[in-house]
Amino acid sequence: MVTKDNFNEILDFANLFKDLDVDYCQYKPEVIQVERNSSDNKKDQIPPEFWAKKIIKLLDDASQILGNKFQCNSYKLKDLIVHKNKMYGREYKQCLGSQFQPCVGADGEVYVCTSHRGHKERSYGNLKDKNFSKIWADMNKRKCVMSQIENTEKFSKCSQLCKPHESNKVLWNIKKNLHKPELINDLKIKSKKIEEKIIHKSFI
Repeated sequence: MVTKDNFNEILDFANLFKDLDVDYCQYKPEVIQVERNSSDNKKDQIPPEFWAKKIIKLLDDASQILGNKFQCNSYKLKDLIVHKNKMYGREYKQCLGSQFQPCVGADGEVYVCTSHRGHKERSYGNLKDKNFSKIWADMNKRKCVMSQIENTEKFSKCSQLCKPHESNKVLWNIKKNLHKPELINDLKIKSKKIEEKIIHKSFI
């Protein structure tokens, strides 16, 4: 996790792990979670200048040191740097990605996503009361929860660059262009190619 406090250690980290028997070393930019950002200990999102001027060059150097072991959430960095009106790439109007990746909490609640776990108003139901199939089939409850997030709050209580964020960008683009047959055909071709490469389909 790259922050203002430890960014000077980026190359130290790379040099430490370059000769170790590990598959990869991953760098992630710090993203402030709105849901866990209390008024008592409030933190602001790190400004884009920090990532553009201080981090990119260090990560390039780390990539040269680590070679194939280097991994980085580059899409998050891009949205942190090119943050139009502090939207950080959130041009979508619906959180479609969350409908593919809900979060089951230790308390049995089936939450919208990992960012909202612990917030009962963001739960579709509890596994202690119903099985997952019944909870997921309750479209009225799911629509009610999502309407609050998308229409009433307009993502104001959601973190930027959340877990469904990248999926949301892709899915929103698809939804906006469903009337274009060439896009649908292209997606079918790409989907088939990707499916052929997946080794463990149940773990996607």
